[in-house]
Amino acid sequence: MSTEREAILIRLLRAIALSEGEFALLLARCNSLEIRDRLMAELRSHLNSGLFVWNATPALGVVNLVDVLEDAPEGTQAACVTGLESSPDLNDILAIANNAREEFRKRLAFPVVVWVTDEVEGKLRRRSPDLASWAAPPFVFALDRTALQGILERETADVLEWAFLPDGKPGVAPELMGAWQECQRSGVTLSPELEARVLLAFGMEAGSDEKAREALERCLVLVETGDLAAAVRYRLGLWWERHGKLNRAEFLDCCDRAKEYLQGAWAEDAGRHPNVGLALGGVLLGLALTEGGVAEMLHSPPKSPNSGGLLDGSSAGGSERWGAVATFADHLDVLPGFACGLRAEVALTRQDFATARWEAERALQTDDRDRTGLYLLGLGRSLLGLDRAKEAITPLEQAKAIVLPEVDPDLHIRVLRALHGAYTAAKDYRQAFAVKCDRAAVETQYGFRAFMGAGRLRPQRRVGALGEAATEEIAASGRQSDIDALVERVKRNDCRLTVVHGPSGVGKSSLIQAGLVPALRKVIHQSRSVVPVVIEQYEDWQMELVQKLQATFSIRQLEKSHSSLHSPPSPPILGGSDPQSPPELGDLGGERKAVMLPDLLAHLHANDRHNLITVLIFDQFEEFFFKHPDVPGRRQFYDFLRETLNVPYVWVFLSLREDYVHYLLECDRLANLTLINNDILNKNVRYYLGNFSQERAKAVIRELTEKSPYRLEEGLIDRWVADLAAEWGEVRPIELQVVGAQMVQGEEKVLTSAAYEALGERPKQALVERWLTEVVRDCGQENEELAQRVLFALTEEPEKRPVKTKTELVREVNLLTPVLSIEEREQAIQGDLDYVLSVPIGAGLAFELPATPEASYQLIHDYLVPPIRQQ
Repeated sequence: MSTEREAILIRLLRAIALSEGEFALLLARCNSLEIRDRLMAELRSHLNSGLFVWNATPALGVVNLVDVLEDAPEGTQAACVTGLESSPDLNDILAIANNAREEFRKRLAFPVVVWVTDEVEGKLRRRSPDLASWAAPPFVFALDRTALQGILERETADVLEWAFLPDGKPGVAPELMGAWQECQRSGVTLSPELEARVLLAFGMEAGSDEKAREALERCLVLVETGDLAAAVRYRLGLWWERHGKLNRAEFLDCCDRAKEYLQGAWAEDAGRHPNVGLALGGVLLGLALTEGGVAEMLHSPPKSPNSGGLLDGSSAGGSERWGAVATFADHLDVLPGFACGLRAEVALTRQDFATARWEAERALQTDDRDRTGLYLLGLGRSLLGLDRAKEAITPLEQAKAIVLPEVDPDLHIRVLRALHGAYTAAKDYRQAFAVKCDRAAVETQYGFRAFMGAGRLRPQRRVGALGEAATEEIAASGRQSDIDALVERVKRNDCRLTVVHGPSGVGKSSLIQAGLVPALRKVIHQSRSVVPVVIEQYEDWQMELVQKLQATFSIRQLEKSHSSLHSPPSPPILGGSDPQSPPELGDLGGERKAVMLPDLLAHLHANDRHNLITVLIFDQFEEFFFKHPDVPGRRQFYDFLRETLNVPYVWVFLSLREDYVHYLLECDRLANLTLINNDILNKNVRYYLGNFSQERAKAVIRELTEKSPYRLEEGLIDRWVADLAAEWGEVRPIELQVVGAQMVQGEEKVLTSAAYEALGERPKQALVERWLTEVVRDCGQENEELAQRVLFALTEEPEKRPVKTKTELVREVNLLTPVLSIEEREQAIQGDLDYVLSVPIGAGLAFELPATPEASYQLIHDYLVPPIRQQ
């Protein structure tokens, strides 16, 4: 060890000794993990068993540092936190630590040494400024020039091997990052090639971030030709392709940029790599598929069931872009299977289905298994073009199973489009509609649709991401202020019960599922983590709630046990092995109902003892009243609610439609909720979720379309919002979504004021009627008359949408049929009524109201009544 580092280590040991018996925050900065490990070994030799070490591995996820450090054994003189530089959840860990700052002094009686790199220290001061203010200047263990250059050479020696792989190198080693940051701070000069290799590594690691593009472009300034330059151009081509997929409005421009870089890489000897050929061929194909409009192949419905080459919106004929695909395929000797696949795509655009089938089958016979989904799609589309729809279904279903949406949503959507056409041509309307719903869900989930229609908002995913993304789509939906307000209520003891109410279609369930729940999971209040538990089924709500509480408790305990490396794995926590845990719910038989309330309360008390805040969210709570129409059945819930509100750190949300809020009045009479003075409908308890103002609606439209393939004229937005608000002065979110979906995702796009005016005197109604026609068509040709009659039966004059059972619908549909005899009347309904009822529900046009003895059906909004009756 150098003399300088030894002196700094002695100073660190002295600081630890001076803080013995009380909390102190000490920062030790070292940009070399190898040297840090040596320093840690020295600390262990001085402190022996008095040193407790906690290492933040990527698998641990988000943790509360106070919790994990509190597990230090008795006699601990100091604790060291290491590995923060490798945690993907560092920002959240630091934010939680900042919120829990006072808890460090209350619960820890020893100094804590946090090992940081330059980057980690910067994030600590930004994300956890209050906690960082307690730390003295860091103990800096610097590296000399020779050591820095040696680290950079070693860590980038294999960068070219990784650069030509699609995923690049899986992350930049903290050692490399730290050495580079120290070079930057100390002004060490590197050779152009070494600096370019470092920047290439950072460009691969940053992925689609703007920092990646900047690093790669700096590389090309340093090295313009040769193997390294070919690798950089390949990475830049991938960056622009991905950027276009994440920003659909810029798709064509981005793909053109990607093509330029990839062609530059392909021109170099080192660039004649199969992966460069795959990327360039994919970009050329993507550009050709967009011929005639931006991302048209993803949004336009099939022109006809047997149109083959037009099934994904491709332009017929030999365009310049398709000519480029054909030329490239003819020179793609390194990838014979992919070349056949590209030629099949070209043949499909020319409606040469026999050639397309032959090329697709040739591609499937090669050993190119990674692109089997593309080749199966080509085979299925060629069979469909040859009027062999039933045969086309098999390869298309295989392609659907192979091509995962989280890996390649573009191709997955193309497969679903072709599969929908195949099922429609085969007159299997039930499967066709299921595929159509699946496609709509994928397009919405991965940001291909600006408007989702009448469905429930879900957290979106990004291309290539296996997990759910942040709830940025909730902010774009205009509900972020409501999320913030509801989260704030969880921090207030006078808001232990909240009744969220609003009209049907205002977005209550979307707000809860895609907004409130993800937001609550990030909250730390009074050093407690928040555990949201959502209930949507009410047939046996007690059992479901106990099971969800058990699962949540198990996960939290497992996370905590894995976060303490000094402890052996914890035994199973359910079943009474942990005295602090709730009892496991076993087979209670006939006594289950009698002991359910104590079981539930035991779980809630256990969460309290484990430093958790439990938030119970009962979504679509109006269904509870359908499932439990008698007072005794409801009393069990009211008793539970009363006892729950007496448990510390438990909050309850009831979310229901405003026309069922009055049902809660009996709770005041039966439950004796003293916490809210037996006034469940008090304005301090209720939270109203209303419609949008006109200005908010305009902002929502702009935000929703910002990253979509389409842009709406400002004049169109003004006129459209005025139409939406004409009746109430406000904009209903569901109507905005339904009409918006028809404008940008229908057969004929409405993107300009002129196109909107061309719809007639009542454009909004015309778009709604277009949607109704599409729903009827999805029921299948044989069921169209039945579907029209069912929709008509769900309406009444003047502009009413009654609730009707299936039995009532059967009777009324019969009454609409001009027959005389009983026998003729019994035979009047032609088609599959169960399927016809499922299509409007799946399309978001109607909803089912579970009830006893049979379910009822209702349209989603009154404004649908006039166009249905007119049609």
